[in-house]
Amino acid sequence: MLDLFVALPAVALLLCWVWRRIDFERRRKAFSRDHGCLPPVNASRFDPILGIYHTFNIARASAKGRHLQNLHDNLFSKYGNSFSMLVMGQPILLTNDPRNLQAILATQFGDFEIGTRRRDVMADLLGVGIFNADGDAWAHARATIRPNLTRKQFTDVVLFEKHFQVWMNHMPVGQGKLLDVQEWVFRFTLDVGTELLCDKSADTLHPEGAAAGHRFGWAIDTACDVISVRMQLGKLWRLYGGRDNREACQAVRDYIDPMVHEAVKRAKLAKQLGDGVVEDDPRYTFLGALANEGLGAEEISSHVLNMLFAARASTASLISSVIRLLAENTRVQTRLRHEIQDSLNGRLPTYEDVRNLTYLNYIIKETLRLYPPAPQSLRAAIKDTTLPVGGGPDGTAPVFIPKGGEVGFIIYSTHRRTDIWGDDADQFRPERWETVKPLFQYLPFNAGPRICPGQSLAQAEAGYVIARFLQEYSVLKPPNPPRPYREYLHISLAAKGGVWVTVDR
Repeated sequence: MLDLFVALPAVALLLCWVWRRIDFERRRKAFSRDHGCLPPVNASRFDPILGIYHTFNIARASAKGRHLQNLHDNLFSKYGNSFSMLVMGQPILLTNDPRNLQAILATQFGDFEIGTRRRDVMADLLGVGIFNADGDAWAHARATIRPNLTRKQFTDVVLFEKHFQVWMNHMPVGQGKLLDVQEWVFRFTLDVGTELLCDKSADTLHPEGAAAGHRFGWAIDTACDVISVRMQLGKLWRLYGGRDNREACQAVRDYIDPMVHEAVKRAKLAKQLGDGVVEDDPRYTFLGALANEGLGAEEISSHVLNMLFAARASTASLISSVIRLLAENTRVQTRLRHEIQDSLNGRLPTYEDVRNLTYLNYIIKETLRLYPPAPQSLRAAIKDTTLPVGGGPDGTAPVFIPKGGEVGFIIYSTHRRTDIWGDDADQFRPERWETVKPLFQYLPFNAGPRICPGQSLAQAEAGYVIARFLQEYSVLKPPNPPRPYREYLHISLAAKGGVWVTVDR
């Protein structure tokens, strides 16, 4: 009798699975027939149940700092610009085709969402905000945040210069010694971001800075590392994290929450006194503006953290990559130095100066092409739908995406396709921007309604810092012998092991 009680539920589950599979296949065939869809190339046809081979292949490439390059060199080159595969038993369609990117991000935006995996993986750290929300929650976050992001915040070169001076005063240079400039860049963007959004810098550039700020920096990096690993584990993501992650997430909240509660208290008092703060008021901050909206403390904390992480990570990624590429390319560095000297003649740049330094902006665009801060992303279909291409042996037919089906779009690979960018697609050549005018072939910050909210800050801040960095230092050299670039993926793309250069005045 006991055996029967055990067997019946097992049989019921099996029958349920079979029925769901039959129903799915019926739905897929009917939908595909009506929309002219063909199945994509299947990269897991020899491992159709768990996808163990690709799981370990991705893990091995990630450990070597070559995950993105492996996808581009070994998978897209073999299977085409769109193909399906299994990773940890999770089916996914990978694509680098601009037509599919345009559909996901713009023309069929309503068919896709961030999905529960990304939201759940990030919730411990970021809560739910513009970076990981969907549906009404995302629309509310976007409507709340956009009006409170002022142009003044993104063009405040006085704030940039203030923290740049702290950076220059404390970074050890000279005597031909190598230093990891990426570590300093991430401190810089954290200090700028916390002051810009919260009106209080974390002061991580100061060696003797506040212990709370340094702990905040540690907590961010630790929690981001956990997010990176969890995103690769599929449905098993809950198995990774543990005590260090809980401690890091708590440290982030311990740093942000007191500032949020203080802002809420000030907003309530100002409302009682009829003393509102407007956009041009020197007291205006992003945090204060959200508090004035009457939002709760938990919601404000999530919005601030989402914006801080997006702005800090994308900006640091861009600045670090530009410095590395300038050190490695003497010709490009020399031409940029001439442009900065001819245009500024030694004075500090303004926001308009940065916008008008043509070659500097070519360099920034080319860096974003080769090393986009958001090199890959994931979406889930909210209903049965299609993508324009990817089906059939040649990948030219539409492809069926079932409700709940995941699509990974690899912008890193799109930016390196030789049929789009030429035979030198892997080469750093800023001059290509004299003529190219790409659309969905170039998406360093994504596109459409979910375009990165930190894009303007990243480009303005990066342009200013690079111009000032070359004004400050006459020597910028790479290591000798060269150190091969390796990827470090967390919330954004960075260089694994740091960006090591020699700088001197």
